[in-house]
Amino acid sequence: MIELISINDRLKCVFMDRINRFVVKVKINDREDYAHINNTGRLKSLFVPGFISFCMPINGRKLKYRLFAMGDSYNKSFSVIDTSLHMRAFEKIVEKKLIDEVKDFDFRRNPRFGNSVFDYLLFNKKEKIVVEIKSAVMLENGFSMYPDAPTRRGIRHFQELIKLRKDGLKTMIVFVSSVPNVKGFRANGKISSEIPELLIEAKREGVIIKSFNILFSSESSVIFLETLDLPVFYKYF
Repeated sequence: MIELISINDRLKCVFMDRINRFVVKVKINDREDYAHINNTGRLKSLFVPGFISFCMPINGRKLKYRLFAMGDSYNKSFSVIDTSLHMRAFEKIVEKKLIDEVKDFDFRRNPRFGNSVFDYLLFNKKEKIVVEIKSAVMLENGFSMYPDAPTRRGIRHFQELIKLRKDGLKTMIVFVSSVPNVKGFRANGKISSEIPELLIEAKREGVIIKSFNILFSSESSVIFLETLDLPVFYKYF
């Protein structure tokens, strides 16, 4: 187990209901309260009343907590749903030089290429790589999946990454899975038939496609790297 992020002041709670895209109702110490969520996906496999959840205090004007991890009571490790933590996990993996393709690279956030702003530009003295991170916390039949909701933005990102690669620039797509006992990652053709086809084209054109699995340990209060090279399946079967 490789520790990536320590979570201080985490609060155990119980998920009750999703109010809207950004707010959920939870129960903390037998008291109902509301928490912010930093993930606009549907998350139907996780947003189950009674699921164990973990919040962290925030200094919001309206909300005091942010929900960052959750799962069922049978697991000791939980799914990380907060996309900002997915980004931080990727940064830690790069800093620790764990991915062969990007060893000895520095990074900066939010580079603009073409008509899109991407998540990272990785660079060293010899080359640059444009990187887009996608959250894959939907669970079906033991696989993490993306997307779990229609996404024009995701389609546009993949199209532009393919174009950049054809123009000679290295590009990378990283799916951050966070599913206990995961078997692999699958592109979700049920939600978007375009995503699997774009990933197949991206692979053919030389775009680097990676997936890794992270989990939150309730015992040690850390987000850890569970699997570095998660198998990637480009079509839903």
